[in-house]
Amino acid sequence: MFLFGSPNNCPNGAEKRPSLLFPDSCGKLAPGQSCKQNIEFCPEQSGSSRGQVKVITREGTKPRTTTFDLLGDAIYSPELRPADEARRRHLDELKKIPHVADVVIDPKDHDIFIDDEVDEDGSLDKVRRAAPPKIEGYEVEVTRYIERSVGL
Repeated sequence: MFLFGSPNNCPNGAEKRPSLLFPDSCGKLAPGQSCKQNIEFCPEQSGSSRGQVKVITREGTKPRTTTFDLLGDAIYSPELRPADEARRRHLDELKKIPHVADVVIDPKDHDIFIDDEVDEDGSLDKVRRAAPPKIEGYEVEVTRYIERSVGL
């Protein structure tokens, strides 16, 4: 997830990764002026994430669109890395459970859970019965999958 501005914390406990380190200075610009916009990278899972930023400028009344491709590598905090490694080792078997849409790390207070997220057509109870109660010492929880997106 690439966020614009400066979020305080990533929603899943991952380390926030600044990709541009400039103060926000965008707004309405006069010809010849420039600006810089912070982009923060808050990964939803470990590994690489891709995104795009479209910048629309106007010269007079004629708009011009430029698209920039983004690539970010996720690094979890040290206390979350072992849980993510366990999640990755068991990802294929957990996704074989019917209606499991995603498997994520879910840090809550002082506990870390491996979360089986169930699609809208699946029964939470059926997935709870099929999923193991623990994986490598981490409790498994089953929740409804919520599609994530960030709009501009």
